[in-house]
Amino acid sequence: MHTSVISPGWAMTRSTIACAAYRPATGGRAVARRASTCGATYDVQAQLGIIVATVEHERLLDKTESTNQLLQIVHDRTNLWRLFNAFWPKAMQQLTGQSVTSNYGTYFFQLAGNTSPFTVTIILAVCQLLGVLFSSLISDKLGHRWLTLGLFGAGTVAIWGIGILGSFDYQSARLGSVLVFFACLSNFGVIGGAGVACSYVAETPNQRLRQRTASIALMGSFCLGLTFNYTVPPMLKVWAVKAGYFFAITGTLSCIVGYFVLPEITMRTPAEIDEMVADKVAPRKFRKHITPVQMFLDEQEAANEKSV
Repeated sequence: MHTSVISPGWAMTRSTIACAAYRPATGGRAVARRASTCGATYDVQAQLGIIVATVEHERLLDKTESTNQLLQIVHDRTNLWRLFNAFWPKAMQQLTGQSVTSNYGTYFFQLAGNTSPFTVTIILAVCQLLGVLFSSLISDKLGHRWLTLGLFGAGTVAIWGIGILGSFDYQSARLGSVLVFFACLSNFGVIGGAGVACSYVAETPNQRLRQRTASIALMGSFCLGLTFNYTVPPMLKVWAVKAGYFFAITGTLSCIVGYFVLPEITMRTPAEIDEMVADKVAPRKFRKHITPVQMFLDEQEAANEKSV
């Protein structure tokens, strides 16, 4: 507990400004500064001020609005849209074939005629670990949107390859090795993308409704996962490797939808996300959009440089 990172936003909801800016347990480093890769150009106090204003605004709304939070999500189109933004990356995780090569990986390779399915499962688990490490190290540089689409897209390409191999003699030594390669690529992409998908669940909802929105989004993902947990074994028994075609189609459709609905939330504060959603900025244009808050901060920075 002493080494865990405290979110500046969470600290501000507990009215602890000092804790939001600094945390002694981590050697006095600024938590807000550490969350950025901008180094010396990152103004901690300015960003902290934005968080303070956001939290105060949310508290004011909580006092004036007596409607149940669940009803606020259902009856407001903007909140419903943000719920869908939070849900869709986790849905992509299920639709791109996680159940085939991950949940039922041993059974899949047993049906595929592999002589050592347990060994292959261990290899797949290593690929999952590498996928999560890759996404955690590169997410801030590449951005959540393109990383999510890229990893799930790689998983979709892999599951297409698995389905196509099902039309040939996949039990031969040569094609069997190719099948294992596609399964490794699928696990790397799908599980790596699942790690980034969690950030959408946490960051895209309205911060006042985050707990309810995240719960509903995850519940929808779990329902999909539960459905596939019951349907994938019969699919594998009947279609064997050709079951990859089903998830190749659903994965392709989910990536196409994701291209239009997934916003770029990397290095964006809740206030900036709220502004862009309120202004109906297209999700795929979030990355290059400059909010009024950012323009104001840029003007202040320019004024300070002139005064110096």
